[in-house]
Amino acid sequence: MLSDKVLNRIRLSIQIILAVFLFLAGSAKFLNAAAWTKMFSNWGYPVFFSYVIGLLEMAAAIGLFIDKTRLYSVYLLTMIMLGALGTHLVHSEFHRLTGPLLYLVFLGGLYYIMQRSPAQTAID
Repeated sequence: MLSDKVLNRIRLSIQIILAVFLFLAGSAKFLNAAAWTKMFSNWGYPVFFSYVIGLLEMAAAIGLFIDKTRLYSVYLLTMIMLGALGTHLVHSEFHRLTGPLLYLVFLGGLYYIMQRSPAQTAID
């Protein structure tokens, strides 16, 4: 069995990986707005929805580092990634499934560690 110190190090590593990539993904929806709003429109979503998803991704990425919001951030990001999976499956965009699936694996790992190690404090 892994010690709490090791679990905390793994948790922090997963948080950093998720936060960096999700913050970049969220900000891309603003920095490359024309492409993203076109994709969301093609998928049948309102144009503003790409901004909402981008903002939620960035906020949840930050929330991964706050003890009181970490679990809610994991839940929110899981819902977003399940929505992305569903969207790509419905539109037969199988080549786009890898990203959301990888995020879900990391989110699942983070959730598992959070449940196993109640100590969510900084590393010694």
